[in-house]
Amino acid sequence: LDVPSAHERYARAVAEEEKRPFALSERLRAERRLADWIFAPSDFVIGCLAEDGVPAERIVRIPYGVDAERFAPVADRGDAVFRVLVVGQISLMKGIKYLLEAWRLAGLPDSELVLVGDRHPLAEPVLREHAGRFRWAGATPKHEVDRFFREADVLVHASLAEGSALVTDEGMASGLPVVATTSSGSVVRNGVDGFVIQPRDPEALAEKLVYLHARPDERRRLGTAGRAAVESAYTWRHYRQRVAAAYRAILADEVPA
Repeated sequence: LDVPSAHERYARAVAEEEKRPFALSERLRAERRLADWIFAPSDFVIGCLAEDGVPAERIVRIPYGVDAERFAPVADRGDAVFRVLVVGQISLMKGIKYLLEAWRLAGLPDSELVLVGDRHPLAEPVLREHAGRFRWAGATPKHEVDRFFREADVLVHASLAEGSALVTDEGMASGLPVVATTSSGSVVRNGVDGFVIQPRDPEALAEKLVYLHARPDERRRLGTAGRAAVESAYTWRHYRQRVAAAYRAILADEVPA
């Protein structure tokens, strides 16, 4: 059907930030009507599908995975700076406006906000407004990005809409506490291996950053829990097992778990 691989909350969030109209493609709805099964990587996507009328019994939740050998904790980062990491396109849809405002509100001493990724043209006015408050590390190839995780204390993903952000899994695998939004499609458990906040809420994000800045032991506790969760359920091996199990069930005329 030549349908774009995007879901409506993602497209709607982009349209809202760019101040342009949004309408869900009828071709996208046609694809969903034709599909016997829809694999969804996160509860956020499942919610999107349900809003569009897709029956729950046709949706199979299969979360993505992470390379837990490449993304792994380090014993010593080598300096005492509290470093908050953001990885991904630096764009309005990724919540950069709210993140930078949260960083300003937090006003943390001996701290650094590191942005890794392409800068979207529509985000430039916001970046200029907050110039001097962050370090932009540039657009880094995917095969090199893991080094930034080894230098960080916290990963933040303030996205307004995301199918399932792999970077949050990478942060957990790296033993970092992750602060993500409810619309990031992450597997982060609030208060267990990080914090989950509403999108577009710089005050809540600032509060979590202040909390983590003051509590290194808590950062270690959350990061350890996240790493354990990845090792037990969210590597690419687990992903392959879930996909294979779903196909076996479908071929046997059974309902995928």
